[in-house]
Amino acid sequence: MKTSNIIKTVSFTFLALSILIQCDLFERQQPDFDQLKVDFVTPADDNTLWCYWYWIGDDISKEGITKDLEAMKKAGIGGTLIGNINPEEKDGKVPMLSDAWWDHMVHAVNEGKRIGVDIGAFNCPGWSQSGGPWVKPEMAMRYMTYAEAKVKGGKEVKIQLTQPTQEFQDTYVLAFPSIASEEKTLNTNNAKITVTPGIKNANKLIDKDTATVAGFSKQVENYQIDFVARQPFTVRSLQLIPSKDELKMACEVFANTDGTYKSLKSFTVDRSKLTPNVGPDKYAPILITLPETTSNSFRLKFKALGGIFQSNTFPNAKTEEWNLSEIVLSEAVGLEDYAEKTLGKMHPTPFPAWDSYFWDPQAAIEDNTFKVKVTDVIDISDKMDSDGALSWNAPPGEWTIQRFGMTPTGTKNAPSAPQGKGYEIDKM
Repeated sequence: MKTSNIIKTVSFTFLALSILIQCDLFERQQPDFDQLKVDFVTPADDNTLWCYWYWIGDDISKEGITKDLEAMKKAGIGGTLIGNINPEEKDGKVPMLSDAWWDHMVHAVNEGKRIGVDIGAFNCPGWSQSGGPWVKPEMAMRYMTYAEAKVKGGKEVKIQLTQPTQEFQDTYVLAFPSIASEEKTLNTNNAKITVTPGIKNANKLIDKDTATVAGFSKQVENYQIDFVARQPFTVRSLQLIPSKDELKMACEVFANTDGTYKSLKSFTVDRSKLTPNVGPDKYAPILITLPETTSNSFRLKFKALGGIFQSNTFPNAKTEEWNLSEIVLSEAVGLEDYAEKTLGKMHPTPFPAWDSYFWDPQAAIEDNTFKVKVTDVIDISDKMDSDGALSWNAPPGEWTIQRFGMTPTGTKNAPSAPQGKGYEIDKM
């Protein structure tokens, strides 16, 4: 007999024996369905229901704890998990983590043992079960951010690199040749801006200073912004730099190329929620690519959606205005929806639509002057000291330096009493 046939025969025999053994075991270990039914109808002590036991707003008492446990036992509940939930995020009658609160926790454990209900607990306050003040910034969920500086090379560069956030862990410092087109934008030095209906401080929208803002009325649904350049200008991208207000609006960009305004692109901005659990980069720019267009006159129209700007939508709002920092029409090409594609900003509700994370393909950049070549990027991390001071013998030319690092997303456990609130733990 050939070797291959021997192997096949042995394999088949082994498979047949395995099946016979499994069938025999099944016959000898068939479940007792009658006993299963009895155990379901009348659970034993080692086969009982568990439940969540929410201590809402610190409104607890030893008498109430005992009564709750007795009621659980009577209902056939054999175990419970205590969750400390403070919807108003303030202390109640027995402040969480106080000596009195610990005394109540010990009472619950002792009473549980006496009555016959096992006691467990969430490992932190709130719904998340994974955060608290004991989570240090370097243990928290983090994301990558950076600060940028531009320098002229051909000499030794000594510069203090900005730390982008207070809680920051340096990872690396990169340098690459600056992209000249990034400096070419419509601004107060080369263009005039007009807003209809009129607003104060319209020039703040193109003053190249993200610290200044222009205010728009919450009572106005539609605005039109016109840009008139002193010289023909070629646009390839648009950035909207938010302030610290919610935004939700339909936008359209136009250019006047032959005496009439023609639409270049329509898009929607939805920054209607600014909490870190829908994106750590709360005020990230909105970046839109535009078809390359040369003109002296550009127009941006936007319409408020869903009443987002109406004052009655936010009854606690301190002003009747919403603010925008900058509108940047640029000759540079950018990665459209960069913040969204890196999950710096996510869909603003827990229920994203099926296409919330779908984006139209962006045309490849063929002209090398508009992009950074990988081979041109230099790692100069060893040229920066622990305080952020950089000393680098830079090659000739204009250089962009980016100081990268990690910073907490800002997401915290909630709803929690103040002394129980802190960063969410890094899940990895």
